[in-house]
Amino acid sequence: LTKEMEKKRTDIRQIVNKPDNIVPFLNPGRLLYMVDGVVDWGWGILVHAGRRKLEVDPRRKSAMTEEEEDEIQWIVDVFLPCEPGSLQENTPIPPTSSNKAEG
Repeated sequence: LTKEMEKKRTDIRQIVNKPDNIVPFLNPGRLLYMVDGVVDWGWGILVHAGRRKLEVDPRRKSAMTEEEEDEIQWIVDVFLPCEPGSLQENTPIPPTSSNKAEG
């Protein structure tokens, strides 16, 4: 029963997270909770959301199919807190302490 409930939750999350269902709520100023893989960025402020064709990184091009290369995707610009000093190194990381974040 627990596995079945977890599967239903996963199915509902996949439906809710589809771009067609999220787009009406992507308004500038909205707070978003951002997680990138295993990196938890926390809360950020949505600045802009729009559709555009992604520029393909030559290193990843071989791993992508032709359909993925031509696909137009949703891009969101979000202000996120970063660890002080990580922006100068051009590798922003989430803050380790909440009192001195920059960004």
